[in-house]
Amino acid sequence: MAKRRAKRSSVKLGTILGFSTLLLAILGVVLFLSLDAVKLYVGDNGVSDSAFNGFRVAFGYKETTEAMGTTITTALLNPSTGIIVALVLAVIGGVLALPKGKVLNLVGGLALIAAAILFVLAGNLTALTDAMKKLHGALGGIVSVCYKSEIGAYLGCAFSGVAGLLAISRAVLNK
Repeated sequence: MAKRRAKRSSVKLGTILGFSTLLLAILGVVLFLSLDAVKLYVGDNGVSDSAFNGFRVAFGYKETTEAMGTTITTALLNPSTGIIVALVLAVIGGVLALPKGKVLNLVGGLALIAAAILFVLAGNLTALTDAMKKLHGALGGIVSVCYKSEIGAYLGCAFSGVAGLLAISRAVLNK
């Protein structure tokens, strides 16, 4: 009878770990997509021009301005394949951590940790658009133009990393 109670508590713990893994993975993706994930820095003193949320970083962003009756569209961010892969890995990792099974939980945990690494590298995965390259060239290469990660990228990394560790702990605790 004592073994039966222990088995029930481990099933409850596994269920709690699975759902909290999924919730943390989804929370990491939502925070990354909604908060400022990347900031554009121009110049050596680090003057910040613009900040972009994760949705714009992942799928690209164009700005439209009107000057003297002419509409000008400038691409400020190109779609980032690395960020899209991170989003997909985070969602798949959270879903794979739900069912009971060592291999699925381990693969889900590794996918979440890989997503966390890609989230924190968001500034490096964002490529300069043609307009930014022209700006950098027009300034003679003297002034640096670069993207750096911001709070949304760090929170997405933290929540995905913790979710990955929970999924791996569930895989280790499953018997």
